[in-house]
Amino acid sequence: MDNVIGNESPRTALISWAKGQDKWVQQLVYLVSTSRCPPTEQELQQVYSTLLQEKELAEGTGGLGATEFSLSTTDGENIPFALLDLVHIGGVNRLLPNQKLEFNPRFTVIYGENGVGKTGYVRILKKLAGVRNAEDVLPDVNSEQAASGARATVKYRSSAEEYSVNWSHESNVSPFNRMAIFDARCAALHVDSELSFHYTPKELSLFKFVHDGLEPIRGLLEKESRERAQRENNLLPRFSRGTRTYLAIETLGASTDLTQLESWALSFPPKSDPL
Repeated sequence: MDNVIGNESPRTALISWAKGQDKWVQQLVYLVSTSRCPPTEQELQQVYSTLLQEKELAEGTGGLGATEFSLSTTDGENIPFALLDLVHIGGVNRLLPNQKLEFNPRFTVIYGENGVGKTGYVRILKKLAGVRNAEDVLPDVNSEQAASGARATVKYRSSAEEYSVNWSHESNVSPFNRMAIFDARCAALHVDSELSFHYTPKELSLFKFVHDGLEPIRGLLEKESRERAQRENNLLPRFSRGTRTYLAIETLGASTDLTQLESWALSFPPKSDPL
């Protein structure tokens, strides 16, 4: 059964809706629709920066200029991709720094003695794919690079173009989260054990990911609003509570009558504090 609403898929419907929204909403939908994952904390900060700049509440290019993106209804899910190679940078089991594993277009066999690092490659791939039974990627305790964390570079080909991804222990990374990985641990999980499984069509889950991204953005806005209100109310102690001037300063905003404030200012004699 196709995931289709009318004549368009849920993903296409989401993108069509986003194109009529603010730029920061488009950026959030872009991040979710391309990764098919909930937005990361770093991505949410980027979207929040875009919102502030778009509403002229902040300067800089931390949001809009940080990521070039365009919403497209073309679904990359149907575009094949192939792994080219995986270069270990450091921090994974017994793998040597800059050790490369090249993938054959048809079939790749990894063999070797116990303890030489074969499992390290599998654990990296399972982390990239975001499988349910992904193990922790263990460092080599005897290596000086163990403290720097697991890192690798993965190259792949898609639509005749080659791409490179720098991996630093992230899980569920696009497009590798489209891979299926089956090993002995996976068999024990899915065959031998009782398994509760809740199914949500992958395209419908995009709506939840966008919604879950909007809530932290609202929280950041509310926090920023409270902090700015506390900073901007430092004028209130200079006026007597209950007076019309105090009320005007307390409710100072875009609708404040500046002409009225200027007339009140002229009615007070200049005051200078002694040194």
